[in-house]
Amino acid sequence: MQNYEREFSKISDALVTAYQNWEIWWLYKNERPKYVNIMNHYLQFFTNSQYAHWITTIISIWCLIDDNNLSLVTFYKKICKENILTDENKKEIQNKFDGIAHIMKGIKIIRHNVIAHINNKIDSDEAFKKANLRYDDFRDIIVELGNIFNRIRIDYGKNQLGFWLKKRFDEPDRFIESDAERMLQDLINYNSKTA
Repeated sequence: MQNYEREFSKISDALVTAYQNWEIWWLYKNERPKYVNIMNHYLQFFTNSQYAHWITTIISIWCLIDDNNLSLVTFYKKICKENILTDENKKEIQNKFDGIAHIMKGIKIIRHNVIAHINNKIDSDEAFKKANLRYDDFRDIIVELGNIFNRIRIDYGKNQLGFWLKKRFDEPDRFIESDAERMLQDLINYNSKTA
């Protein structure tokens, strides 16, 4: 059996990067009412930071689904050719890919027409309509790709997961507070002390 340490490491890093960028972007987008005063106080920074994390979320997801380079999709195809996965797990993984196919298609549309290129045939609004994605789809695809990656790792004989979400033990339905959330709270606290 071939050693795929580089592939496992790169894909794991890409999953973590995608999730962390999504998490920061979503905090800015979803929690804006809670932090609006401090974000308006540093408007240029937070406007650009929100945009940058949205872009890197899309690019990070693209790195996981790109058919032409090392990605989870191409790695899965390579592993399938070597008959490392059981037929049952191949079917399970294929069902997971089928379940997020519409999100993958939407990510491709946004990446190709809005982020990597400025399409001269359709504008950004048209591309977003064509992509037909909900905000939750960005998180859902990262989580499902993480589940697929973990399934491959387990079948390959790796004894630990390559991707997991950090949930709170005291409140299992909540995630551990992000660095971005703590930073915003620290800025609020700092500004209230210096005001």
